[in-house]
Amino acid sequence: MKTILLSICIVPLLISCNINNSDNESSTSTTDSIPEVIEKTPFPALIPGEVEFLDEVFGEIIELNGTSHPLEQIFKIQETQLLAKNDTLFIKNRNGDYYFMAFSLPSFEHIRTFGRRGKGPGEFNGPSIIQGSSSDYLFSVYSVNGKVYHVNKSFEIIDSGIAFDTKRQLYDPNMICAASEDEYYYVGVAPVAKEIYKYSDNNSIPETSVKQLSVKGFKGWASYTGYLGANFKKDRLVFAYKYFKKIVFTDLSGNVERTLNFETNTKTEKQSNVSILGPSSVTYYWGLSVQDDYVYLLYSGRTPLVVTEELREGSGYIYVEQFDWNGNPIRKFKLDHWGYFCVDDKEESIFLASTTDENPIYSFKLPENQEIK
Repeated sequence: MKTILLSICIVPLLISCNINNSDNESSTSTTDSIPEVIEKTPFPALIPGEVEFLDEVFGEIIELNGTSHPLEQIFKIQETQLLAKNDTLFIKNRNGDYYFMAFSLPSFEHIRTFGRRGKGPGEFNGPSIIQGSSSDYLFSVYSVNGKVYHVNKSFEIIDSGIAFDTKRQLYDPNMICAASEDEYYYVGVAPVAKEIYKYSDNNSIPETSVKQLSVKGFKGWASYTGYLGANFKKDRLVFAYKYFKKIVFTDLSGNVERTLNFETNTKTEKQSNVSILGPSSVTYYWGLSVQDDYVYLLYSGRTPLVVTEELREGSGYIYVEQFDWNGNPIRKFKLDHWGYFCVDDKEESIFLASTTDENPIYSFKLPENQEIK
């Protein structure tokens, strides 16, 4: 079994915004207590090339049991997104005429339900949370009409004035990241397969191609369903394929690429989009949560038919795989429920919305990282 040395070389500066509109606080060090400047080691360069791994590279799978958090709000888990930041859990899920709910952490007290469905001012249809945003906002939102909105600290919906070209088929909320209020990365259609594009509202040519996501022998769009994440402090993009056990790490320019290949499937180039999306096709990566130090990927490794049968028998299970931003596998966890997930910005807990439970929200405590020797 290969062993991997994990090096954490940057201590990120976490900028938090308080949802109650209190002033931000930052800690500073005095020169009296630290007589010399300690230089930080730059984040290691991304090593290009394709690397083949077996599942054993993670070592022993760590099993985690979830803690249930009953909520007064009753809603069916469907196409859910979770975001845990600034001691707040945001849930995107239809609840009556509203799309979003906010709960304080760790108490899970309800703060606000917001984001009304409709076509009027401050309303929208089919919204999804965009990863990343300006620190001035709680988060940003992409709507099915191609428009980008921001949610401010008073839970008001602000129209950014930005609208993507929907001809790029930006229908998948899991493929958009915000570097700032006016700069985004997303996955869209291309002449062959799909590509990662950069959008800048400040440029005369707003959309430029960054990276092609081709897999030899597969031209259908369904093959390129997946999840895009970014770490702008570390100059990294990551894309995980849903129907291949394959992960691509690149720099933001797309010039340096490292591909992790756990390829175990038997798909052939003769498969159609319909068959790839069918219930007998294995689903590999099923979600992504990116934080300052690590990338966390939700992993199934079974077909929807198998998962459905398991859920008839109980709560099911799903895995979370942890990688550093240079594509090194770190740990693999097994959660005792199936659903949608996120990791909090402190990288201390996993939150999961179970698709089978009457009280759907669970938390899982992440064990501390240990140096892998």
